[in-house]
Amino acid sequence: MRLALGEVAVSLPDAIAVGDGEYQVGQVRIEVRHHEGVRGSLDIVLWNVGDEPAEVAGPLVSWERRTVAWLGGATGLVMTPGGAWWMLSGWCGEDDGAARLFGERVWLPQGGRVWSRWRRYADLPQPAWLPARRYAPAGEPVEVLDLDVALSGESLSFATESDRTFVTGPVGLHRLVVHGPSGNSFVEVGWRHGPGELVAAALDAPARPDVEAWLLTWKLALDLSDAELDRLDLLLGESLQNPTLFGVLAGLRAAATLDKAYGPDAATAARNFLAAGGQDAAFVAAEAVLDGHGDLAGGSPSGGIVGDVAARLEFGLPSSAPPGYSARDVAVARLWLAARPDSPAHLEAGRVVETAAGRLACRASAAPEPLEVAWLLVGYGLSSRVA
Repeated sequence: MRLALGEVAVSLPDAIAVGDGEYQVGQVRIEVRHHEGVRGSLDIVLWNVGDEPAEVAGPLVSWERRTVAWLGGATGLVMTPGGAWWMLSGWCGEDDGAARLFGERVWLPQGGRVWSRWRRYADLPQPAWLPARRYAPAGEPVEVLDLDVALSGESLSFATESDRTFVTGPVGLHRLVVHGPSGNSFVEVGWRHGPGELVAAALDAPARPDVEAWLLTWKLALDLSDAELDRLDLLLGESLQNPTLFGVLAGLRAAATLDKAYGPDAATAARNFLAAGGQDAAFVAAEAVLDGHGDLAGGSPSGGIVGDVAARLEFGLPSSAPPGYSARDVAVARLWLAARPDSPAHLEAGRVVETAAGRLACRASAAPEPLEVAWLLVGYGLSSRVA
C-alpha cells in the first residue's frame, strides 16, 4: 500500500487499511499521522497487538523533489523545496533514495512498539558532532567537537584531546560511526591526495589523447621527463588540429608554461572552439584570461553558466547516497564563484563548492578516473588562480 501525503509518500508492504490513518499487517498495527504546513510532521508507529512475536517489512518513505538525503541510522535528513525534514526519533537507512524505516525486516515482541518521528523545519539544524570539514587532505584530521559521543569506523584511527576527537584514515571515502544517546549514526568522511598525486595516478590509467595532454600540462610543475615532453608534443599536435575542450586547455596552459611555440596554434584552436559556442566555451574563455590571452575571451567568461549552485551540489550536506553531481558541476560552480567575487552568496557557495570538490577528490584518490581528475583540475585552476 502506498500513501501519498503531500510531498511525502509512505509505502507499507502487505498492509490493509483498518481505520483512519491505521493499517494492519498480520498482527502488527501501523499508525501513520501526517500534517502539512510550514512545520509539517510525519509519525509512523508499528505496534504488535498480537499474542506472540511478529516480523514485518520496514516501511519505506520517499519525498517528492528531494535534493539530498542523509539517511544514516539514528540520523535522518531530507532536503526538499519545502524545507528540511529531520528525523527526531527512530532508525532509517538508504534504499534507492528512499528512507527504509527500522530496517528491511522489523521484529517486534508481543506488545512491542517502534516509532519514527519526522518534522519539517525552515532552517537547517545539525547534530553537534557533525564535523565542520568532512573531507580533508591526506594526513590531516577530521575533527569531531562533541565528546558526548563515541566514534568507530573500519580503517580509521582516533585521538582524543580535551575538547575534540581527531579522526584520520587512508585516502578515499569511509563511513564514520557515531555512537550517541539516540543510537548509532553514520556519516561519510574522507581523505584526498593533492593535485600532483592525483595527476600522477590518473596518468597511469588509459585516457583520451586530449585528456592525457591536459593532465601532462599539470605535471609540468613537477618537471616532465624528456619522454613525457615528447609525448606532450605529440598529443598537442593531435589535439589542436581538432579542438576539444581539454585539448584547447592543454594548449593554452602549455603555451603559458613552456618556452615552446605552442602559442599561435593554441590561440587558433581556442578561437575556433569559442566560435563554435557550446556549454564548455566558458572554461576556455576563463583559461585564456588566466594564461594571458584576454583578447580571446571576449565577454564575461561565465557566460552561459546558470542554475542554483548550492542545490546542484546538494548544499554541501552529508548524504547516504553516492554524489549526484559530477566534477564538471564543481568546475561550473567554481567558474560561477570566480565571476562573482563580491556576491553576498559567495562565502556560503564557496563552502558548498569546497565540500563537493573534496568529496570527489577523495573518491578519485582511491580510484582515479582520468576524465574526472581532468575536470577536478579545471576547478583547481580556477580556485587557485582567480582572485
